[in-house]
Amino acid sequence: MAGENKQSVQIQTLDGYPFTGVGGGSQTGRLTGGQNAAADLQQIEGSVTPVTAATQGSYYQMARVPSNAIIKSVELTQIGGTVTTFTVDVTIGISDSTIDGTQPGLQVVPSGLTTPAANAFIANPSLTTTGLSAAAALFATASTVISTANAKVWTDVTLASGNFTLTGMEQPLWQAAGFTQDPGGFLDIALLSTAASNFSGTMVVGARVRFIVPPG
Repeated sequence: MAGENKQSVQIQTLDGYPFTGVGGGSQTGRLTGGQNAAADLQQIEGSVTPVTAATQGSYYQMARVPSNAIIKSVELTQIGGTVTTFTVDVTIGISDSTIDGTQPGLQVVPSGLTTPAANAFIANPSLTTTGLSAAAALFATASTVISTANAKVWTDVTLASGNFTLTGMEQPLWQAAGFTQDPGGFLDIALLSTAASNFSGTMVVGARVRFIVPPG
């Protein structure tokens, strides 16, 4: 079998017109920060202390980012607990803040959730209260990465569910999540438990999100 030489779309574009990042021959578009071009990476962390025996549908809001943030990674860790069960979907929710510019009309609890917490504003691209519109968990589904085996280790769940792809890593979060237009405001990286929790000790669950806010 012969060897091959392949270029990413990014390299093909950079091989276009000098100094501009314009695609060769097209003379349209150019690489922008966070979307194939280099950009300053931002990072935010959050942590919660769950209670053992919390029921399925428990909801943990971990980190809040602008709706146009371009997500590069979502990671989880835990310290302090001996875990039997802490299984969660890793997804996004609508900010429940009344002062950050998030539309109140988006802050609804989809009826398709199982025993949702009162403030479980899970992001629903169809903008209805009839469930998750098959979008399900954006980053990880029924993830068991929070376990005793990987305590004190950051585990990347960005692509775990298959719903968030490499393409999504080049798009604003609202677009990667399936919205047809930017709803504005903020979105939460959230954990939604898919089973009652069971662990001993005091467990702290942490999330670390790395993202880029597009220029302009």
